[in-house]
Amino acid sequence: MKSSAVVKTFLVLNLIFSIVVTGFGVKIFQDRELVKARTLLMEEAIQDLADTVSYGEKQAWEDAAAGEGTLSLTTPSVELDLAGYIASLDSLETVAATRVTQLNETYETLLIRRQELADTREELRQRTEERDRTRAEVAALEAELAETQSTLADVRSEANSLRRTNANLTRQVEDLDKQIADLDEQISQTRETLALRTEERDRVQKLLEACLRPADETDPDVAWAGRTGSILAVEPEWNFVVIDKGEVDILPMFLEAEVNRGDNRIGRIRIMQVEGTVALAEIITDQLAPEAFPQAGDTILF
Repeated sequence: MKSSAVVKTFLVLNLIFSIVVTGFGVKIFQDRELVKARTLLMEEAIQDLADTVSYGEKQAWEDAAAGEGTLSLTTPSVELDLAGYIASLDSLETVAATRVTQLNETYETLLIRRQELADTREELRQRTEERDRTRAEVAALEAELAETQSTLADVRSEANSLRRTNANLTRQVEDLDKQIADLDEQISQTRETLALRTEERDRVQKLLEACLRPADETDPDVAWAGRTGSILAVEPEWNFVVIDKGEVDILPMFLEAEVNRGDNRIGRIRIMQVEGTVALAEIITDQLAPEAFPQAGDTILF
């Protein structure tokens, strides 16, 4: 009975131990699977992070590729495999830190470029406003130019009209000048005619006075005694001279006069023909002084 109790106790203890060992094994297996699952999830997350930072690829804004090749992560089966795993994670951390630094620098550069872009946009806005103002001014100037051209066309038309009017007035002035010239010529001819008529009147008046004088005063020797004149021209070939006395002076025919040159007596002349204001006189050759002959300008004494 005692031996049977011991066996029963042993069996019970063995059963309990087996249950404990089995439960512990189950627990260890579960923990192992949980760690394995978490490790796989962590590997996927790390791989996604490596893909995000483009591990082993050169970016357009990098000087060189960050990392070498593709990131390799191996699930550690024993504790000794954790060194490579940790080294891979350190390499990924280094690449990520480098990328973060470069991205920060790029971000700072982008901020600067954004400010430059804002300044450029502001300058562009100002230039656009200035362009619009310039266009408005150009439009105003074009309108003013069109108005000026229209005014210029009107002025040119008026100028052409004034030129035509001026041409007509010029022709009228020329016609008037011609008429004035004709009138001046008529006046000149009228004056000459009047002068001739006046001379003729004076001559007739003198002749009338001479006819009305007493008989002794009409004697040529008495009327012309002491009167003087001058020789206007000499014609030696025909032997006559022209003197400055004539019908207007009531010069009688065949009256004789002495010819003097200064205080010297040159000779004598005889009136042969009497005209209006002049007379032709014959040179009396036998009355000439030796080597002397009348000349224009000599004085005659009646």
